[in-house]
Amino acid sequence: MEALKLEDFSSHVGSTFSVSFGAAVAELTLTEAEPARAWRYPEGVRPPFSLTFQGSSPAAMAQETYRFEHPAMAPFDAFIVPMRQDADGVLYQAIFG
Repeated sequence: MEALKLEDFSSHVGSTFSVSFGAAVAELTLTEAEPARAWRYPEGVRPPFSLTFQGSSPAAMAQETYRFEHPAMAPFDAFIVPMRQDADGVLYQAIFG
């Protein structure tokens, strides 16, 4: 699998990704795809970026690596971290460095 880039996600902001954990599947909406702050990175290396997802469940998924699927992309694994919970559910962040 090629290394994922910010451009792979930019057009999917607002769409839903299926996230598998065990026998269960959660639906997370991609709310932001942004370049990550970095002072420097080696030439020829993918610039770092971050993704923010919104889950509708009030129960937070654990900080862990999950399998993500989207109809317009190949499946990929991403490590997500729950950031905060609000009335709409839980926000998660994945950073690709």
